Amino acid sequence: MQKISAVIISFNEELDIARTLASLAWCDEVLVVDSGSTDRTVEVCESFGCKVLQRDFSGYGELKAWAVSQAAHDWILAVDADEEISPALKDEVLSALARSENCSGYYIPVTTLLWDQVVRKSGRHTKLKLRLFDRRFGNFRNQLVHESVSVEGRTGRLRQPMYNHSFTSISDYFDKFNRYSTLAALEDFRPTGRKPSFLRAIAALPLTFIQFYFLQGFIWDGAAGFTWSLFSAFYPTVRYFKLSEFHRAYAQQQLAENLLAEGSSAGEKSQQSAPRRPEPQLAGEFVGAPSSLEEHAGRG
Repeated sequence: MQKISAVIISFNEELDIARTLASLAWCDEVLVVDSGSTDRTVEVCESFGCKVLQRDFSGYGELKAWAVSQAAHDWILAVDADEEISPALKDEVLSALARSENCSGYYIPVTTLLWDQVVRKSGRHTKLKLRLFDRRFGNFRNQLVHESVSVEGRTGRLRQPMYNHSFTSISDYFDKFNRYSTLAALEDFRPTGRKPSFLRAIAALPLTFIQFYFLQGFIWDGAAGFTWSLFSAFYPTVRYFKLSEFHRAYAQQQLAENLLAEGSSAGEKSQQSAPRRPEPQLAGEFVGAPSSLEEHAGRG
């Protein structure tokens, strides 16, 4: 029978992680990589007998890949700190590994619970994700956000769900919305790349709402379905606007650096052509302004 390491990354997850850890008690190892939590997250993890390591956050994909490399066993069950393994999924995982199906990994249906905490079993609330895998054949991709696993070889599909209690409230949703949209925009940013289209950003809002509310069927989920569709529609638009901010900030930084270089060049020429004057006065005139520009660029 293959041994399993459950791997979790965490930061201030004391309200959710106990439920997650309780659902993983059957695993041979539970490894938590924490990024400096200031609440009781580490205390809760240690009370469940978890192995806890500390590492600075460097992006979801990179941090999870590092956590996988630190596990004691090759078969990895990747779980978020707000997710829960159902008893039926536990049995299915153990059965699949006992059969030795020559698979490098298994896709698991992950069902998201909205802030009303109602378990909805329709396909619009569930996504297949590669969460059970043999690390000898793959790992997480180096992605800042919306990270995924890539493996070589054959993969299988499990039927029983993992539950994602991702949003305990609308306020919690927007905390994560802000963090994820910033990281997604940063991942898209290329200094010499094409700037985002303002019209595309505007058009994304109604089109995304129509896609979620009508085409995917969230209209059948009452008030929770409407708010989910509305908030989801804002995501690509906000992501585009944040990407535009990154381009403006980069352009300002480049301008400041160019002005700094021009000022330094002008200072060198003046030193060569100007009559001799006291050195302290000349240094103050030409070094002071460029230095302030450099500080401004650094703040940008």
